[in-house]
Amino acid sequence: MPPVPGQPTAPKAPKDKGEGQISPRAFLYVTCLVDQLYPEVGVSCVRLLRRLGVEVEFPRDQTCCGQAVFNSGFTNDAKHLARRVLDSFGPLLQADDNAYIVVPSGSCTSMMRVF
Repeated sequence: MPPVPGQPTAPKAPKDKGEGQISPRAFLYVTCLVDQLYPEVGVSCVRLLRRLGVEVEFPRDQTCCGQAVFNSGFTNDAKHLARRVLDSFGPLLQADDNAYIVVPSGSCTSMMRVF
């Protein structure tokens, strides 16, 4: 196994919130998998983002992306769930040009991207 580098590849976000500097903001979409089975992934994600100077928020109205429903063949129901998630994050992103959605699950990211 190769050695782990001492410094991260990505540049660090500025910690100084002086005039003219805007800290990036992330809305964390926790996902059912992380919430129910791997909560330490969500906690680690928040710690990492904060260490990089990112302001992290957790929108309370988030819900399942619908992937399990989609995988069971219920495409229309899955589309409704995915749309609900996107609708809950949409206004937050429109209100802040410096905000991002962070999803610690590739499959849930893919689900929202498809719909």
